[in-house]
Amino acid sequence: MHYAAAHGRLDRVKWLHANTTEQCRYDTMAVAARNGHGDVVRWLQHNRPESHKSMTHRIMDFAASRGFLEVVQVLHEERKEGCTTIAMDGAAGIGHLQVVQYLHAHRKEGCTPAAFDTAAANGHLAVVEWLHEYRSESGTKAASFGAAVNGHVEVVRFLLNHRDSGYVDEGIRLAIPNLLVKGDSVVLPLLLTDCPELFPLFSMAMAAENGHLDVIKLLHPTRPREDIEEALVRGAKNYPAIVDYLLENDKFSTPVLKSAVDRARTLAVSVKLHQHILPEANTVNVFGLAPSPKPCSRARRKAKKPMLLARRQQFACT
Repeated sequence: MHYAAAHGRLDRVKWLHANTTEQCRYDTMAVAARNGHGDVVRWLQHNRPESHKSMTHRIMDFAASRGFLEVVQVLHEERKEGCTTIAMDGAAGIGHLQVVQYLHAHRKEGCTPAAFDTAAANGHLAVVEWLHEYRSESGTKAASFGAAVNGHVEVVRFLLNHRDSGYVDEGIRLAIPNLLVKGDSVVLPLLLTDCPELFPLFSMAMAAENGHLDVIKLLHPTRPREDIEEALVRGAKNYPAIVDYLLENDKFSTPVLKSAVDRARTLAVSVKLHQHILPEANTVNVFGLAPSPKPCSRARRKAKKPMLLARRQQFACT
């Protein structure tokens, strides 16, 4: 009977109940509830009291977190164990709006900011909008951070349009470096339009260091001079395409070009950078070898003294 109940076979459970003396296990109802079989749970509640012994509030928490609305309804109507805030938090995190709405209407446990945060991070826009409208528990920076780094652009747009507290900006500020490093092309355009002030100083340099040319092209028109110069220096290390783009679309001072040459790992990049250095300052060693210093005049005079003395001694002997 336990295994029939665990697999949702209510017809077999009823047959065994009517035709055998087989007993349920103490945790049969809990297992049926965890597996989402609300009809079995309701039948066991009225017919097999020995199956109830392991029931606790954790069962409704688990059922809600899995989106088992029927089980949640049965447990609320038939049992007294109740649930905790984990129930609504879990339902929100996996996007089960109907379960969230049912708990909101029939239970008093409520939720925590984790409900909003996980719903946003997992891209459940409908749940985020509903929680924002009907619940007082606001999210944290984890909401905007999670939505941004996971690429949920519609959730990010909603959060930016409802920036009624500082947590949205804080989360976005933390997310931007992650997006730059991985070369995001979905969320970054929105952030660059709606909140450019949240980008760190060397945003373009971060993208260049990781080889994301598309992000470089996106950021280039809006970035300060020091960021563009640092992008050239970092891009020269491994990414010729980034160097080509920046040299074709911007101008750089000789010191910046020399710094880029020092970072370059390929001869082709070094030569290309070398060609853009001003002729009058064109002293960059393409191969990265330091030129041998010329001896000063005093050193040359000192080097000649032993030779002169030797010649004088030779003439004196003759």
